[in-house]
Amino acid sequence: PAGGRHLAVEVDPLMARCLAQRLPGLEVLNTDASQMGVPLAARGIDRADAVVSGLPWGLFSAATQRSIMNQVLSILSPQGSFTTFAYRHAAGLASSRAFRHLLEQVFTDVTISPVVWRNFPPAFTYICRNPTPEQCTKDISESAHA
Repeated sequence: PAGGRHLAVEVDPLMARCLAQRLPGLEVLNTDASQMGVPLAARGIDRADAVVSGLPWGLFSAATQRSIMNQVLSILSPQGSFTTFAYRHAAGLASSRAFRHLLEQVFTDVTISPVVWRNFPPAFTYICRNPTPEQCTKDISESAHA
């Protein structure tokens, strides 16, 4: 919305600098997504209305997925949304299935878009809303099973 604040979390210093130069209205935090709560808090940010991720979730271990999702849940407002994408060819990987299961555990509304076949490689989007209250108040590492 007008007046919204847009932040990017990027672990690679070169990419972070590139983003900051190309998009001057974007605040770029050069940090790991699993640690994003600290620099956000330092900027007075305790809630986000939307989190959009381009992370390769299917390449992460279940523990890394949970660690990053804990950070997302710690800042996502109860009415907020989490959106990310995945590649169709990787959907059958155990780590990709674990991620989808994790999303279904921590959000009551998980919508999966149709596959975009014109994308290379073909991809789809997860749109997640309504984080479950109990998941927002505790560490999901105990409740999410890979």
